[in-house]
Amino acid sequence: MNRAREFKAKLHKRFGSLQAIGAYLADLNTNETEEAFTANPENCGVMFRATHRLANGKPMYDACNCAEYILDSVEEEGGRYGFQIINNQTAAGDCYPRGHHTFVVLNSRFVVDIWISLYAERTAQVVFDLLDKNDHELIQHLYGDPEQWCVWDKEQQVYQPCIQLPDNQRPRLGHYLKLVAALEPGSL
Repeated sequence: MNRAREFKAKLHKRFGSLQAIGAYLADLNTNETEEAFTANPENCGVMFRATHRLANGKPMYDACNCAEYILDSVEEEGGRYGFQIINNQTAAGDCYPRGHHTFVVLNSRFVVDIWISLYAERTAQVVFDLLDKNDHELIQHLYGDPEQWCVWDKEQQVYQPCIQLPDNQRPRLGHYLKLVAALEPGSL
């Protein structure tokens, strides 16, 4: 469990702030920083319309861009997951104005979502552990039922319902074993 906490802390350090991910403000139309926008004579009299951009220049308002940025930034095994609110009504629908959401699951265990935390500001938490009971309530609130999630199939370029995955590959909230004292033979 200690390695899991360390890994979660490492992910939080890497993705836990706008500065850490290299996000910057840019004009919605021109993709210029405010300084460049103001210096550009073509923009004279035009209002700077700020939006957050990821370090790769893609707009942060698109959760798919955020997920791809994470996957491109790590070496761990992971995938892009998502859901439609209409199919996952236990998720906090008011968090997702487009009616769907996309996020990353690394090592079949860690949900990493810079969109929900850094862009939408619905939680301060960026990394969630499917096997940590302390994260379960927030995971269920924000992401609903993992059985209703879908995983992006890169080859077919479609989302595949997780329910169609082999049982051992489906993301789910972890189950816990209670440790009990070992009994000596014949002590009953």
